[in-house]
Amino acid sequence: MLATGVQISAVPSSEPSEQGKCSDRRERGERDSACMLAARDSVTLMKFGVNINPSKPQVQEIEGVAKWGLDFVELYIEPPFNTHQMLVKKAPLIRKVLADSGLFAVGHAAPYCDLGSPDITIRAAWLIEMKRTIKAAEKLGLKRLDVHAHSSGMGFLTEELDRILMENFITSFAFLVEAARPHGIIISVENTSEHPKEFAHLLAKVPGLHATLDIGHAFMRGGMPAIEAFTKIKAVDHLHINDATGMQDNLPLGKGKINMKKVAEMLKARKYEGTATVEVFGSKTEMKQSLEKFKELMK
Repeated sequence: MLATGVQISAVPSSEPSEQGKCSDRRERGERDSACMLAARDSVTLMKFGVNINPSKPQVQEIEGVAKWGLDFVELYIEPPFNTHQMLVKKAPLIRKVLADSGLFAVGHAAPYCDLGSPDITIRAAWLIEMKRTIKAAEKLGLKRLDVHAHSSGMGFLTEELDRILMENFITSFAFLVEAARPHGIIISVENTSEHPKEFAHLLAKVPGLHATLDIGHAFMRGGMPAIEAFTKIKAVDHLHINDATGMQDNLPLGKGKINMKKVAEMLKARKYEGTATVEVFGSKTEMKQSLEKFKELMK
């Protein structure tokens, strides 16, 4: 236990799975928001959304895409323009705009959070920040929060350091899953530079952890074979759709090297019916065109 009040300890592997807990609750006739979201993600038709530019006013950005035929939007909770403090103050208005637009929202934490750092003080500081982010997500009415498995220096590791980082990720994400549970929020880990086997290992070690597959990140990790391997991971129930080259991602569809037709075929083969955010950092026109292209491919 640190002086900060954050105790970093892994959840015992013997704990019932989230799926099992949801089954038990349904048998008892109970309604749990996290279980309801998990069930919706896994058994209904795919739902489409777009990311909201974190550097612009959120309300105006949501209103600007509200008529695009979306199911949801993805909100970023990160500095400097959308800190958890700022969004808590704006939460009532954001929730009203979402309701008026017939949209729900999912959340995305700061992508540079260092949950694998070998320095426990750095790791603990980020866990405190993530707890604040979770509370802000609840105020915003979010039921899902996307978190990167990121650590400074990844990609330049010795085998031993790689092992330490993975152990730290397991401990950190186990902590977050438990911290988010009372708030009715699902924690979802997003692939960054991990190999598909490493990603699957992390998910297997943390009961209740969901998975977000970023298509662009996967392509940069290992091309189309990596994307295919990631799509076969059962815990994946949320997608980030964007094009990529070997050096850049979050591109509009058609501006990179990813064969999106094949990606769609992989998802159809898996019978994917979760959520999909078109996460394109470009103009509104490029984002809308990418959304329309992906929806057409998934028909």
